[in-house]
Amino acid sequence: MAVPTQEMKKQTTDSTPDTLIPRRWHTVVRVIWLVLAFLLIAISVAGIPAYFNELRVACLGEACHVLALSPQETSVLRDFGLSLEFYAGYNVIVLEIVLVGTMALLAGLIFWRKSDDWMAVMVSVTLLLFGFNFLSEADSSLVRLYPGLHPAHNILTSLATVTLVLLFYLFPNGRFVPGWTRFAAIILAGTALIDPVLKAGGSRTPSGQISILLVIVLLGCLVVGAFAQIYRYRRVSTPSQRQQTKWVVFGLTSLIIPTFVWFLLVELFPPFEPGPARLTFNTIGFGILVPVILAFPVSVVFSILRYRLWDIDIVINRVLVYGLLSGTLALVYFGSVVLLESLFRVFTGQGSQLTIVASTLAIAALFSPLRRRIQDIIDHRFYRRKYDAEQVLAQFVATTMRDEVDLDNLAESLLTVVKETMLPAHVSLWLAEPQRHPSP
Repeated sequence: MAVPTQEMKKQTTDSTPDTLIPRRWHTVVRVIWLVLAFLLIAISVAGIPAYFNELRVACLGEACHVLALSPQETSVLRDFGLSLEFYAGYNVIVLEIVLVGTMALLAGLIFWRKSDDWMAVMVSVTLLLFGFNFLSEADSSLVRLYPGLHPAHNILTSLATVTLVLLFYLFPNGRFVPGWTRFAAIILAGTALIDPVLKAGGSRTPSGQISILLVIVLLGCLVVGAFAQIYRYRRVSTPSQRQQTKWVVFGLTSLIIPTFVWFLLVELFPPFEPGPARLTFNTIGFGILVPVILAFPVSVVFSILRYRLWDIDIVINRVLVYGLLSGTLALVYFGSVVLLESLFRVFTGQGSQLTIVASTLAIAALFSPLRRRIQDIIDHRFYRRKYDAEQVLAQFVATTMRDEVDLDNLAESLLTVVKETMLPAHVSLWLAEPQRHPSP
């Protein structure tokens, strides 16, 4: 009888027979992945000089890069002692090197560890395509410099769109659940194939990335994909797959929502005309968007490789608590600054630095009690069973454990409370024998 090796055990626990790639295809899959990665990296590196040159000059026309500065914004930048070269370098470093580079490194990590699992390979390809196509601006600058590259760029864009949405339908076990969702995937793939033709005919979004029809189909398929993940989570997934799903859904949500807001407010319907307000809005929004987007690849890596390390419920809980806390404190801070500044001007005729000091002290005083209050609200609203269990156990410790002196009654009461609050499958209580010290 053969004894299972450590590698065999790892494949049995981390992968399913449905997603394991046959050994004879390992070399082919790895070569294709490496070729695609090399091609995407080469395109991005070749486009960085073009992207830098687009941002280092003020844009005077209408067909400008979305992050290019107008003459008014250039003047504001120079008033702060910053040059256009600094602005262009900042965007190249943050967007192309930090954001896209991190995406590529994490995709490579997944492929290196799980290249025998086609679901993991698909996820790594999705990260590569999303990073080097949707997030990268270097490839778009290269295409504007060499229009002949448009067909290849359109194909990569369509492929990136399809693979991203397919994650909703296939993750984590590689099956379409429910089965009819495969038809939504076919519709999306067919639309993506004709997307280059639609863009050539002028039916495109203002950004020029994808056609209007593909945007509509994409949104519809995302809704179907969200339904599929909920159905899969409740009806099909195993406990370990549910943990993986939580990580990926958390990452996709942190990716899609802010990206869609950025696309809506910066590219489709910008709220500000070129000027200081737009420069401030884009710069702050871009700085917030980068770490939020990186939550997607990081959560996917944890889901596929090391999802047992952390409890995603704790992460989500902390994100909700500190997200609401940060937003509330920011509103209180700016509101108090504006209010106190207005009061000072009414009574003294001029502003005062005391408004900032007073607002900062108020924020420091509010931090701890407000965090506890928000934590209680989140636990009470979204983690009701855990919240009730903690309240009951705290009351048990404060009353029964303090007053009960009979050990058998105390043990029975403790087991009853644990059963009623935690609802475990089995519960047992082990008591250590008292240590007996030898008599002198």
